[in-house]
Amino acid sequence: MRRRDFLLALGLTLLLPGSALAAIAHDATGSFGASPTTTSPMEWLHNPVGTPRGIIVLIATNDTTDTVTGVTYDGVAMTLVRWQNVGGENGSAYGYFLGASIPATDPATISVTFTGVNNHMGTSASVTAADDTSVEHHLGLSHVSLDDPSITLTTSVTTMTYGALYSGLAGPTSTDNDANHTTIQETDLGAETSSCIHRNAPVAAGSPVVGWVNTGADDVAAVALAVREGVPAVTRRVLVIP
Repeated sequence: MRRRDFLLALGLTLLLPGSALAAIAHDATGSFGASPTTTSPMEWLHNPVGTPRGIIVLIATNDTTDTVTGVTYDGVAMTLVRWQNVGGENGSAYGYFLGASIPATDPATISVTFTGVNNHMGTSASVTAADDTSVEHHLGLSHVSLDDPSITLTTSVTTMTYGALYSGLAGPTSTDNDANHTTIQETDLGAETSSCIHRNAPVAAGSPVVGWVNTGADDVAAVALAVREGVPAVTRRVLVIP
């Protein structure tokens, strides 16, 4: 009698390359500066300390429409992860990301192109890791009157978190980072302000919060990104029957 072998493997988890984790860490920051610009392109230099395995660009503007048309890191196009506007009011925030094939140029030029004549500001950050990086989770926040805005992300691995905020409050002193983050740049947008922040240290899997402490309630548009080493594992269910 012929032998029949049945292999039933349910719930077999295959880890793709890059999912064996090492320590992701914040590396360096850059900024267009304390004053916004209405002229495109908006450019500044980013100077990594270590070998960058991920680049994050955070942008805020007092334009409620999607005005940013592209972001490059040393000529390499970055991916728009999140755009969030207030909705019915002035103000938008953006998060762009590059996690592989990062140019070795040091310092590298970041270039942001946009339309319109409203104020724009931009900041950058880099992370180090043993492998390429990816965005584990991202969310946006929009509100016409909110004090101390925050965004709660959901992560399955250790990450570094970053955030960009547009606030209808006037003056950079009207907003500050929460206790777990450091301000990259606060910028006066005229009658409004913006703040971009990075996490102080890697945070374990869970529900990391990216937040700001404001002096009062006003319009808010914000984005938050959690950056991880590698790419998420893919769970495959395999059924083999001869």
